[in-house]
Amino acid sequence: MRSFLAIALSPQTRSVLTGLQRNLQAGRLVDPDNLHITLAFLDDQPEAALEALHDELSLLTSPAFELSLRGLGCFGGQNPRIVHAEVEPSEALTALHRDIVKATRRVGIVLQRRKFHPHVTLARLAPHDAGAVGPFLSGEAGFSYQAGLVTCFALYESVLRPDGPIYHMLADYELSGT
Repeated sequence: MRSFLAIALSPQTRSVLTGLQRNLQAGRLVDPDNLHITLAFLDDQPEAALEALHDELSLLTSPAFELSLRGLGCFGGQNPRIVHAEVEPSEALTALHRDIVKATRRVGIVLQRRKFHPHVTLARLAPHDAGAVGPFLSGEAGFSYQAGLVTCFALYESVLRPDGPIYHMLADYELSGT
């Protein structure tokens, strides 16, 4: 089962990000219901591994924390592939990610080795979309939004479809202090 762990965004935060998306005149926009912050992409995993991970994640005692979005960016260098909203780093978010990585290792799930760069993907770009990115980033240079208190994260299944992925929440995990 193709799966990932993520922080779902509030309806208000999704609305703000959808407003930004309307100003981007390029790419395939991420459906508002699919906007999230990925904590760990698990790739394809057997159900038994996800059940073991669920047991591990249920034991986490990470604290709730405030989430802020600040700035926009692209992944892909000279040939941008992704336009995203930046998540302002916080010790609590980094610690949650670290705890999740440890939990995946304990159950034998091997994650891709890459630096944790929390963000919300807004659009996926084709090569011919690159020209529209600069004006969008310039026009939205001051983007900042207090997204509120993060009180949980979730395990999702990702079903790929030609018109975009569909995500199904499999389980959610409360953060302490909520």
